[in-house]
Parts: sequence; C-alpha cells; structure tokens
Amino acid sequence: MKQSSFRYVAVLDLLLVGLLVAAFGPQAVLATPVVPAMTLAGVLLFVGGSVEESSLGPVTLSWRQLLGAGYVLAAVAISSVYVGEGLAGSATGRDLFLLVVSSLGALTLVVVGVEVARDGEHFAVTPTVGTE
Repeated sequence: MKQSSFRYVAVLDLLLVGLLVAAFGPQAVLATPVVPAMTLAGVLLFVGGSVEESSLGPVTLSWRQLLGAGYVLAAVAISSVYVGEGLAGSATGRDLFLLVVSSLGALTLVVVGVEVARDGEHFAVTPTVGTE
C-alpha cells in the first residue's frame, strides 16, 4: 500500500464523522469518546499520508508513527461503543456479543497500526510523499 493512499482512508473516516454529527447534532461530539477519537484518527491518517514527519513542540513523529497512532485511535473508537453498558452492568447478551466482536475488530486495527508504525514485514507501506 502507498503512504498517500491513507489520505483516502482519512477522508472516508472524516466523512463518517460528519455524517454522525449531522445525524445526531454537534452535542454528539462530546457525548461519547467515539466521535472525538474518530476525528483525531482521521486527522492523523491524513497528516501521515501527506508528510514525511510532523513536529508538535519537542515531539517529532514520522509518517509511520502518525499512521500507527491513527489506527490505534480508530480501534479505541470502535471498541468504546459498547464498553459503557458493560462497565455499567446493564449490558444485554447482545451488547456483550457486540463488545467481543468490536474488540476483535479493534485488536486487528491495533495490530495493523503497530505493524505500520514499526515498518514491519507483515503490512508493507511504501513511502510516496515527495516522490509522486
């Protein structure tokens, strides 16, 4: 996969965030950690797909680290949807099933994010920023 391809993933993610805000109103942004986590994940994926590195104060992150962080935040957003009922003790069997399934999906995203961040051999991403 090309580094610049992650911009499309980011646009899709941010479009989904926009649809959620349009459907549930601006208060949905702060009502649950899902929307802020998805928003930040989309921004990280877009920046990671667009630059070689990014600095915020004394911290400099490579594009791989930005993409990895974006994937981990997307995993947090996915898994946090059903955690509330589980922690409150009001989860039904369906909620627990969906928590397990979403957690497995989130775990997959974490594995991909870590693999991209460390330039692992199982998920190859070709740097393309500055070469296109």
